[in-house]
Amino acid sequence: MLRLLVLSLLLASLTRLAAAPSSDAPRHYTGEQWQAIKARFIDTPRPDYYESLRRRHITGSGAFRLYIDAQGRVTQVKILQSTGHRELDATATAAFRNWRAKPGPAWDLDVPATFAMTQR
Repeated sequence: MLRLLVLSLLLASLTRLAAAPSSDAPRHYTGEQWQAIKARFIDTPRPDYYESLRRRHITGSGAFRLYIDAQGRVTQVKILQSTGHRELDATATAAFRNWRAKPGPAWDLDVPATFAMTQR
């Protein structure tokens, strides 16, 4: 009987863990929050969408977490959700590493990136 109770409790706790949101799930911000976030940055260069990638119709959307130190430098970029293409992930990561924020306490930010073909 005790064995069955322990097994039941173990299964219940595992189920709760599986249902808990992942800390790697991208956070979403409201328009008002984005305005406040934008105000904290000095420079936010856009990722290059190279002609060679566009010619091959390589597109995708992903999410990235930027870790910003007290001096406003991006110290790390973590891919939370890949764009589906290594080249797009690399160009987004390179651009995000060049973002600069105003000095202040260290913080992190989740940023979406979309590479899409536009009609002309």
